[in-house]
Amino acid sequence: LAAMVDAPFIVQTGIGTGSAQFAAMGADLRVRGRVSDEAITVIQALLRGETVESALLGMGPASLGLRPTRPVEWWIGGHAPATLRRAATLGTAWYGGPSLTTGESERLIAGYHAACRAQGSSPRAIVRRDVLVLEDGDRARARAGAMVADLAMGTKIPSGTTRHLPTLAMFP
Repeated sequence: LAAMVDAPFIVQTGIGTGSAQFAAMGADLRVRGRVSDEAITVIQALLRGETVESALLGMGPASLGLRPTRPVEWWIGGHAPATLRRAATLGTAWYGGPSLTTGESERLIAGYHAACRAQGSSPRAIVRRDVLVLEDGDRARARAGAMVADLAMGTKIPSGTTRHLPTLAMFP
């Protein structure tokens, strides 16, 4: 998709923690960080036009014929220290999800900034906030809580929503 238009393209990556999700895919939860690091590195190289191979991913020499005209941004989300290091090393931004409290966001952004200083990279933290607008404030708060819980579990947004407005708050 990034190669089809001359516009910014963002890949968002989070590796998860649920053992049931990994088991359903036949993946090993214990090596998810190493595999994710390798996959991000390989895909970024492919998008830059390089020929790459990876024993860890079980792939021989590969390249892309169609490549993006602009660099692809890579936002890496998560809460673990390893995720913050991964975002500082491999990402163009750390991405915080809408369920984070202000205190959690501040703590994670500080950890991400520290990881960037250690790597010599420039920090760019993005925290997502969702706004649900309904006529009844109590109903909106109840529906929004259910929506965030459902989104975290990978289910659909409940029907009957008047308006769902995703927003991004960016921190330098």
